[in-house]
Amino acid sequence: MNTIMIPAGGPAAGPGAVTNLPFFPPLSVEDMGKVVRVPPYLAPDVVQSDLHLAMIRVNRELATYAATQKDAGHAELADVDQETYGDTGELVTLYRSAVYHTAKAYLLEKTVDTDLTNDGADNADTAEDAAQDSYRIARQAIAAISGRDSGNVELI
Repeated sequence: MNTIMIPAGGPAAGPGAVTNLPFFPPLSVEDMGKVVRVPPYLAPDVVQSDLHLAMIRVNRELATYAATQKDAGHAELADVDQETYGDTGELVTLYRSAVYHTAKAYLLEKTVDTDLTNDGADNADTAEDAAQDSYRIARQAIAAISGRDSGNVELI
């Protein structure tokens, strides 16, 4: 008789995949590239590392929500009652959006070069704005999953 060992997070992850908690859907660098633009000059290991960190951050923010859903008998996010668009549920799409946009924000923050020319400062400002936009999209997705209203506050 053969014994097959399966990690707690599910089957072993393939190249570019990030092993997730059982409640949340699987994630991969390949899928991330379909959802958000990933700069092509970044090493795949860097992208995968930031994807992993983003997953941890979003999972922590949704820990209470996940516990509540598990207590209600839902083993996975995909099992929670939700609208389905094509083959994917709304909550799963929002979750992936939250993680992928958080990862993109991390990547944008770390790829800003130090360039003291006017062009360099403009590029840094653009990257910082893009990172903040990605964080905003992630926060809105997390709020939508949690059933909280999301709002934007702009300081003048």
